[in-house]
Amino acid sequence: MEKEGSPLPEICVWMGCAHRLLTPVAAEIGRLHAQGEPCLLLVPEQFTLQAERELLTRLNLPGFFTIDVLSPSRLSQRVLAAVGADERAPLSSAGRRMAVSAALEKCEKQLSYYQSSAHRRGFTEKLSSLIADMKRGGLAPDTLAEYAQALPEGMRRAKTEDLAAVYAAYEALLSGRFGDSEDQLRYIASRLEESGLVAGQYVFVYGFDALPEPLITLLASMGPLCASLTVALTARPETAPDGDLYRPVRQSVERFGAILRERGLSLKTTCLPDEPLPSAPAIRHLDKALFAYPETRFSGEQNAVYLSQHMSPYEEAADAARRIMALCADGTDIERIVLLYPDQNGYAFAVAAALTDSGLPFYTDEKLPASSHALARFLLAALRAMASGYERADVINVMKSGYSSLSYSEACELENYAREYGINRKLWLAPFARGKAEQMDRCELLRVRLMEPLTRARGAIVAARDAKASLAAVMQLLTDVRAYDTLKEEEKALLAEGMAVRAGQNNQMWKTLLELFDQLYQLSDGARIPLSHIAERFDCGFTAVSLGALPPASQMLHAGLLGHSLSGDMDAVFLLGLNDGVLSREADSLLTETERAEAQSATGAYLGMTDDSRSLFARMDVKAAMTLPTKYLFLSYAKTDPSGKALRPLDLLATLQNRLFNGLPEPPAPRDGLPVSAAQALSELSGILRDYADGLTDTLPPLWSDRLARLLAAPATSQAASRLLRAANYRVCGEPLEPEQARSLFNERTLSVSRLEEFAACPFKHFVEYGLRPDILKEWGVEPVDLGVFFHRSLQNFAGLAKERPEYPQVSDEEADAMADEAVAPLMDSLLRGPMGDTPRTLAGFNRARQIIRRACRTVTHHLAGGDFQLVRAEAHFGDPEPDSLPPVTLHLKDGTEVTLHGKIDRIDSCTIDGEHYLRVVDYKSSQTTLEPAKTWWGLQLQLLIYLDAALGAREDARPAGAFYFHVADPLARLASDEREPAEAEIAKQLQMKGVALADEAVLQAMDHGDSPASVSSALTRGGGIRKNAKVLDMQQMQALLRHTRLQAAQLADALYAGDTSIRPVKTGTTQSCQNCNYCLLCGFDDTARGAAAWELPEMQMEELTHRLITGGPTEASATGNEPKDVG
Repeated sequence: MEKEGSPLPEICVWMGCAHRLLTPVAAEIGRLHAQGEPCLLLVPEQFTLQAERELLTRLNLPGFFTIDVLSPSRLSQRVLAAVGADERAPLSSAGRRMAVSAALEKCEKQLSYYQSSAHRRGFTEKLSSLIADMKRGGLAPDTLAEYAQALPEGMRRAKTEDLAAVYAAYEALLSGRFGDSEDQLRYIASRLEESGLVAGQYVFVYGFDALPEPLITLLASMGPLCASLTVALTARPETAPDGDLYRPVRQSVERFGAILRERGLSLKTTCLPDEPLPSAPAIRHLDKALFAYPETRFSGEQNAVYLSQHMSPYEEAADAARRIMALCADGTDIERIVLLYPDQNGYAFAVAAALTDSGLPFYTDEKLPASSHALARFLLAALRAMASGYERADVINVMKSGYSSLSYSEACELENYAREYGINRKLWLAPFARGKAEQMDRCELLRVRLMEPLTRARGAIVAARDAKASLAAVMQLLTDVRAYDTLKEEEKALLAEGMAVRAGQNNQMWKTLLELFDQLYQLSDGARIPLSHIAERFDCGFTAVSLGALPPASQMLHAGLLGHSLSGDMDAVFLLGLNDGVLSREADSLLTETERAEAQSATGAYLGMTDDSRSLFARMDVKAAMTLPTKYLFLSYAKTDPSGKALRPLDLLATLQNRLFNGLPEPPAPRDGLPVSAAQALSELSGILRDYADGLTDTLPPLWSDRLARLLAAPATSQAASRLLRAANYRVCGEPLEPEQARSLFNERTLSVSRLEEFAACPFKHFVEYGLRPDILKEWGVEPVDLGVFFHRSLQNFAGLAKERPEYPQVSDEEADAMADEAVAPLMDSLLRGPMGDTPRTLAGFNRARQIIRRACRTVTHHLAGGDFQLVRAEAHFGDPEPDSLPPVTLHLKDGTEVTLHGKIDRIDSCTIDGEHYLRVVDYKSSQTTLEPAKTWWGLQLQLLIYLDAALGAREDARPAGAFYFHVADPLARLASDEREPAEAEIAKQLQMKGVALADEAVLQAMDHGDSPASVSSALTRGGGIRKNAKVLDMQQMQALLRHTRLQAAQLADALYAGDTSIRPVKTGTTQSCQNCNYCLLCGFDDTARGAAAWELPEMQMEELTHRLITGGPTEASATGNEPKDVG
């Protein structure tokens, strides 16, 4: 403090308009410098270099002699150098996160409100931020605990008690050993006088948006020691037209004044004159009218403020890049242009990509989160893999991080193997034993290389007895995988590509990692760090650190986030991304606005900004950006985000256009008249060609036709331009194969029925599946097809057991269940060696499948016992070389050749009625399936009827009784009652077979005796006639249906062998054959694309089908609009 009787220094705050504060500050520093007085300019961390340049330029000085330009952290370092460091070890922001994580784990069991949130990603970050706010505001843990006790019982009290407990544990962990940023600041403030660094200095503070609590603490300690203290802030008095905009700034000044008064000091506030900006009149109008009340309209002509809209952030950024190129071509210095964008909607990536394509030299001040660096991802994934017992996702993240011992292609091969054969957890630790021998041996070598460093590190961490050994094991892992060498090699590659900023960030990563090791070692106090905690500790550290870099050179465009400190004269500002959300900055805090306000009121502690204050600061940032340029302001927004989601323009733009100006013009010079680089031309050409391909334009504009010709002619761009041109001319229709190609690919003369159905659903899918035959990676797991195979084999075994029992089907439900279990038993061993036996969950699924088989076997027994049809064959092959196979179904093609169909009929039942031998076929389905007339007529549902045709072909005197689907399931009864008999009756009804039957009363009665049909829905009336809506066909219609089915199969086979590969998925109702197709990305089918067309089937009733079978055409009532049509 000043000695008693000495005059108190003058402490004042200058409040002035944006972009006009540095001039009076520099002038006053210049005046004092000329008198030989020492001056200190205190500026934000990222502003020191720019502030030094500004002072040297404005004061025309050869260098600094009695002027210091420092940031608060640099000033703190000088104080520590002068008086000695605090005995407590300094805790960085990363160290604070790790300390909060440790405190949270220590008191986790006593938490009530937050116990389930303790290990959620991001929770430690929010908790650390809140503790920092409370500590800056002077709210101690015991005060918070007392406040919690005063709250009424309930969630609010439990929440506050949990916060107080963790806060107290955090402070206990630090006590006497560590000092976080708040503790370090208090120490600096207490030793500032002893350091003598500010004694007699004229101190100026400039560049801060407001006075945050740490800065207030520092300035309040500095005030009595210096010759004078002047704080320059962008703000205006409350009575100004835009006074409310600066309310948070004035509130911070009031808090500063209150602390000064507590120390017997006074604060003088001076409002600087509103000097007009040396800018274009329209920009001066923005400075006066934006966010002001009442609103005033600019009346004159203006050619300085422009507004444009674009389809996407990339298109918006690309347009800005081209306009910057035009400004530079007209003589504007690139360093006098700035491009700003919001931290949302992917603008950072879009801007970087567009500027890179343009070839403009640029620098972005956006920092890279350390947690997103590949080395951090590797280390965190490795530690999580060890802690989780080698979960597959964690191991894959390790191998594909770029820092494992595998190359990227090797990592992809091992990942595919792991997914295909279910390698997870303990299976990573044993030699591979699944799959083909060659693939298995190759992947085993990769497994060993990948896992050896991890298992060695895990063993060392588990065996460690202190923190040094725990961290040494982690460092050894990094050494084993050559992490440092990889990092430096990556840095060289980045420099070679001209990516100096990213290379600089890479350079910081190793230093950051070593600092985390140091902080974690100190926090552990020598105790071993459990494997279960070590990954979370490092995660907390990485998420608290950002990697920045200095501008790599001069004469570069400055591109950065809206809101970062800017000063100096700029000729042009490009402000992108003016969409909804730019002016909203809600805090992602653990406290709601109400909770924060009530805690502040009750404790007297300031706990940080409100959402309203943050929103006002967002408006200040926008106003500062809009009033920065002297000549041109380019405003723009996008209509969609990178994913195609629609975006709304910022409401403020309507205010600008309709209230502050008489509309805003689009930027001068049409887009086609702007300069363009080769990369930009290719990028923009892709959009223009896409419009052409989608039919939005019939021809290319002349300018772009010329540019396309030049791009095709230039060796550097010809390949890329050719690819774009081919893509534009692509039609989603598929080119037919040449006859010799078709014969080469499809040389088999025997086909399965299911293959013909696939061809009917989409010829292109058939071409890929059976012609190209790609290997599809199938994840290890229980697929529907696996369950289907299990069901079929089980029912086949059951049928074999049934044929061995003369009394079958007259057996009890218990006997049927026992037969079902016996049918499943031979399948268990092989099934349990596969995915079904892998986990408790899949085992539970297997047991469920066994129960379904019990229900199916019992239901089949009821069906057969309730009628006269008998099971004669199960899994009956036709058209196959087996000795007991039925004859094939032969198709006669247009070229005179024959093709045979083969398949496997799940079940054939027979019955002799009045001396005639009748057959019905049953197809087992794991999902509910019905015979649909439209699909049947148009060849999309051939299988069931071809099966019936094949069964009839094996016996000359056989007659068709019907063809049915049987749903293999164990459904729930849809009844309100829990009584067993009604429930069983309801389930039996759900499991009736679905299909088509012969319209013959004797046949229908032979299928089901009694009034309650078991196997099929009743087709007979009580009087014995056939119901009108029954799915039945008379003998003429049934035989016509079988002939039509064989004809449709032949027509499909003709088209298949003719080389039809058309991209024509079938659409029925709301479903399309593209759903669940593995090859959608190959064909690129899109309803809106040129040439694309789905084959839409109309609905068809049974009456329509029967009419067509006899006449060959539609009924008169449905003749119009009831044929398949192409839609697209």
